[in-house]
Amino acid sequence: MTHRSAAPLVTGIALALALAAPAHTGTSTLQPDKLIILSTTDIKGKTLPCGCHVPKGGIARQVGFADSVRQLYSNVVRVDGGGFFPEDDTRADVAWFMMDELKKMDAAAVGVGERDLHYGLAALRVNAQRTAVPLVCSNLVLASTKKPVFATTIVKPVGAATVGFFGLISDKANLGPARDSLAATDPVVAARRAVADLKQKGATVIVLLSRLGKAETEDLVTTVDGIDVAIAGQSVPYLDQGRPFKHTTVVYGGEQGQYLGFSRVTLDATKHAGAIDAVTYMMGPAVRENAEVAARVTAFEDGLKQRQQSAGAEKEKAAPPAEAPKEGAPKSGGR
Repeated sequence: MTHRSAAPLVTGIALALALAAPAHTGTSTLQPDKLIILSTTDIKGKTLPCGCHVPKGGIARQVGFADSVRQLYSNVVRVDGGGFFPEDDTRADVAWFMMDELKKMDAAAVGVGERDLHYGLAALRVNAQRTAVPLVCSNLVLASTKKPVFATTIVKPVGAATVGFFGLISDKANLGPARDSLAATDPVVAARRAVADLKQKGATVIVLLSRLGKAETEDLVTTVDGIDVAIAGQSVPYLDQGRPFKHTTVVYGGEQGQYLGFSRVTLDATKHAGAIDAVTYMMGPAVRENAEVAARVTAFEDGLKQRQQSAGAEKEKAAPPAEAPKEGAPKSGGR
């Protein structure tokens, strides 16, 4: 299988025109030989645009961008590379809200990172079952039995292609509260096993959701054959263009939901990956928000703020009053 980088997908002007295009109302298949993989990674619980000079990110913009892409292409699949839980312990509710939203986005596969184990394995499993979010990690096992914790591979038909997904976490990862019950096995060994399994299941395009960081992801796809697209996560910088390594295109999506990867796979006559090109787009003000998602996120954040304020007030109310100094006792700071 030979991959070559295609010409740049679109210029900034062409993209702006595409995002402003009217909704497609026909029933014909749009560009059936193209498979579009939309990807985020390391969202870190950021539901709204950042408070930057140029506000970037937000779930509503990600969904709005995906809505526009689906007006141009029929075969679109959404994935998240993991690391979607917040870093702030006071925002645990955001973790479960993020899982709700990933399910509503119809994410085909979601990786598991260090941050996603922050509240413990049991809580993650309970909410994965509640939301039916398709978590995937090929090398995370129970320390006692060596059995996989999550699905090791996922296969999903998308148009003419059969897309296979697998995820990897570093074998040096901090597993947080689950460190005594979990272990991460050798990523290279797990990758070879996952690729073989996906091919046996009929996958014609294989996608890796990597939590190995930039350099280790690049090393792995150079070592392991059969991976078409790799979404690089875990402190990976934003790069606007994907990079080819042997037969794999690596996508660098930044973090905090401020960018979204757009990988376009041209299918050959056998429905396998031919040419692959990838661009990572900034989710800036030019990207229209999905109004329904924007309203849902605003309602959630407002409710969370109110709950936190109420909890703070109750805590302050329940605190014992400070004792007044006894008569004749030395005053604080006195001699």
